Amino acid sequence: MADDIQLFIDRLNQLSSKSFEFAKKHREAGREKGLAYYHYGRYVSCFMGVKTLLFSHKLAGSEIDFAAKYIRDLPEIFPIKDLPIAQRYMKETYMAIRFVLFQNLYSQTEFTFRIIQRSKLPDDKRNPFKLISTEFGIMKGDMPSFLIDVRNSIHNNGHYFPNNKTDKEYAFLQKQFKFEVGKPIEDVTMNDILDICDYLLDETDKLFENEELASINFN
Repeated sequence: MADDIQLFIDRLNQLSSKSFEFAKKHREAGREKGLAYYHYGRYVSCFMGVKTLLFSHKLAGSEIDFAAKYIRDLPEIFPIKDLPIAQRYMKETYMAIRFVLFQNLYSQTEFTFRIIQRSKLPDDKRNPFKLISTEFGIMKGDMPSFLIDVRNSIHNNGHYFPNNKTDKEYAFLQKQFKFEVGKPIEDVTMNDILDICDYLLDETDKLFENEELASINFN
């Protein structure tokens, strides 16, 4: 698992560097006060914040030692000697980390889309992901719905509870994701979340090729 953590940290570094280069591109174009520059600066913060969580985890030592650090004060609930409970704790910790990363990126992206919505289409009441996808030609197909369903499931402790009470299937990067009502979305892995982050970087870069959008005065 330590190797997995290091790979995750390496990918976070790559995504952070990519975000920085996008921010730098808009700064050098004289758009320091524009929405695009702010957007990518916030992306850098999101990636580095989760990296800090993972680095702290890595320094804590073995999985069980890491679990014990947090549960030693609750022996009646989490006996340290109970390996299955410690392992379950670690599983839930990793779920929390990948969901924190997704939620941070989703929230920043949604905020950016809402700024564009209010600036350019203030009377349009559609979900900002679906609006931006339709009006500006990014995140095509079912991708907005996929992102929305992942985000809504996070708000239900990782479980899928749609309003229409129907299962759904999505395809992303040649992988199939089946969301079943009332069940956790466990097949959305850390690597999948990182791939989604990379996807959002590329799609918002396409969006901000529109200089008028990139220059919306925000900072």
